[in-house]
Amino acid sequence: MGAGGEFSSRKSQEPAYAAEEAGSMGFVPLADRLASGMVDALVPAALALLGLSGAGALYTWLLHRALRGRTAELRRALERVRHAMALKDEFLIKVTHELRTPLHGLNGMHDVLAGTSLSEGQRKHLELARSAAGRLDSLIGRLLDLSESEAGALHIASEEVDPARVAAEVVGRFTSGAEAKGLRIGMDLGDLPRRVTGDGRRLKQVIEALVDNAVRFTDQGSVQVRGRGGVPSGGLVELHFSVEDSGPGIAAEFNGVLFEPFRQADGSLHRRHDGSGLGLALAARLVEAMGGRLWLDSDPGESARFCFTIRCGAAPEPAGKRPLRVLLAEDNALNQLVARRPLEKAGHIVVVAEDGQAAVARFELEPFDVVLMDVQMPVMDGLQATRAIREREARLGRRVPIAAVTAHSLGSDRERYRAVGIDECLTKPFNAADLLALVERLSDAPMGPPVVH
Repeated sequence: MGAGGEFSSRKSQEPAYAAEEAGSMGFVPLADRLASGMVDALVPAALALLGLSGAGALYTWLLHRALRGRTAELRRALERVRHAMALKDEFLIKVTHELRTPLHGLNGMHDVLAGTSLSEGQRKHLELARSAAGRLDSLIGRLLDLSESEAGALHIASEEVDPARVAAEVVGRFTSGAEAKGLRIGMDLGDLPRRVTGDGRRLKQVIEALVDNAVRFTDQGSVQVRGRGGVPSGGLVELHFSVEDSGPGIAAEFNGVLFEPFRQADGSLHRRHDGSGLGLALAARLVEAMGGRLWLDSDPGESARFCFTIRCGAAPEPAGKRPLRVLLAEDNALNQLVARRPLEKAGHIVVVAEDGQAAVARFELEPFDVVLMDVQMPVMDGLQATRAIREREARLGRRVPIAAVTAHSLGSDRERYRAVGIDECLTKPFNAADLLALVERLSDAPMGPPVVH
């Protein structure tokens, strides 16, 4: 084949090359316009310039160029989304700390006021304030827990739990609100085991979400909480709970959205009764994390019954009762009072240190059964103090349980705490029952009888 034939063959087989060489003919701008969607208008021009033999290869080259640009654009968009998610997580951590720290003090003062002489009117006002603070605390907690569940970082503890007591505390919390609406709220918990090993805080969250939902959307009649335990097998026992109301019920077509965040079955009910739409979504994720499932049995127009199961371990027998020596490392005077008062009423001895350095010094001078360590303190923070205590213990051959008391309790925070030797985390704001349960758990000694001061 002659030189002319070789040139002709190369021209027909490498239209992309020809297009690049013919920059003055406008092929590169042609590709840019092709990427903008002007295919129909540009194909005739390409055919006229290269002929039928080169049009297919040119089209492929232009399409590849357009796809590369689109892929780069999608990658940039993905990076923007990832950056936005990271900013959201950081924002949640900061806002939660700023909200929970003053809320902890507010709840503590509610407890202090409740133990003083109040008139009937003052006590009602106090209960309204306590209820409002409780709702705010619950909403903050649900937002954080839902964020952790979406990231696959939900923490499920393994501790001694009295499931009937947990459920009864929830019912007690909602009794006044239910009675104010003219509702009867009852419970049947006699068939639950007295002690199991599981996550009492998460169980409480699930029952709270279901009872809150029932009371909120029931205008007359009753709410009933039931619980029973299955037959233990292989060191495990399955707990069954149900929360039934006499409200309007839920139509079957809404079942698919009930457990999605920020969704409610009926928008008109949402406007009448308010609510964030987070409770059921979080409850479903918590139940799943505890090895169970949550479902709805509903008779539209008559009632709704939410049922769930969780799997727990068999709990060891309780140890003997004895008073404990507790070292409380806390720089805030109000928070010192909130933590010290219930512990002393339970018969325990509390020694307060106002910063981490003072806590280490007291630990070296006196024996303690439990250490409650605030994380953010002046002079020496809680993590540095814990590390110093653990180094001293390594030389002496004994180990005292340490709990972090903090508003920072996301999964990444808990990992940092465990890395320096902290055993558990108590999230601010907490109530007296949570604090006493934590100390009992850490010391392996049930609370002694209350002491009257």
